[in-house]
Amino acid sequence: MKKHISQNNLTTLLTFLIFLIFLFTFSTYTRNAIWQNEITLWQDVVNKSPLKAQTHSSFAAALSNINLLDDALGQINRAIDLSPSFEIAYYNRGNIHWKMGLVDLAIFDFTTAIVLRPNYAEAYNNRGTIYNKTGKPGKAVADFKEVIAIYPDNAIGFFNLGNAQFDQAEYFIAIDCYTKAISLQSEFLDKIYFNRGLAYREMGLFEDAEKDFQMASKITALKPPINRTGISSSSLSPYIM
Repeated sequence: MKKHISQNNLTTLLTFLIFLIFLFTFSTYTRNAIWQNEITLWQDVVNKSPLKAQTHSSFAAALSNINLLDDALGQINRAIDLSPSFEIAYYNRGNIHWKMGLVDLAIFDFTTAIVLRPNYAEAYNNRGTIYNKTGKPGKAVADFKEVIAIYPDNAIGFFNLGNAQFDQAEYFIAIDCYTKAISLQSEFLDKIYFNRGLAYREMGLFEDAEKDFQMASKITALKPPINRTGISSSSLSPYIM
């Protein structure tokens, strides 16, 4: 004898299925709203784990990426309060302070990160970049040499070391650094060739300089004005990273 589903049972089943569909749709919408951008993602993570320094540090980095620097500073200070020996938090705060133009505080933060992690190449690199941009190429050279000691195949380290040597008028050493950087990578070869061309030019090697400028031009359509008599120092300046 066949059993038939009653009208009441069918209504109950349909109601349950509709509820499941609604629940799934709502959950998907909520999850997409949370994940729709990095800020809402980390805000959600911080709300769920307010006592974890790493979440505040990551949230601060995300805020800094979109230049919400005051909010970023609040989050990173909270991370440091929660974990005073968390070197990544000092590194992130150094980046925030640098973007805010607070040079001394940025240097302090990168230095603290290095004390906490002596092989922190990224902190050396960023501190060296600040030194070089603020007229302290000697200190920059020391920091970029540390980067290379930690990561001997790091093209950015050699590139930045070349820039610091350039700023000290050590053009031969700068050329050697740029040449090493060229041999290591291909992501920003235009900038390396361009800067090496400037170093060649400063040494009076105008044909070598022109070759490098032409190579940079081929890579990125960068076409700096150059002639056999050279260019005034105010016309061009090295790329920095």
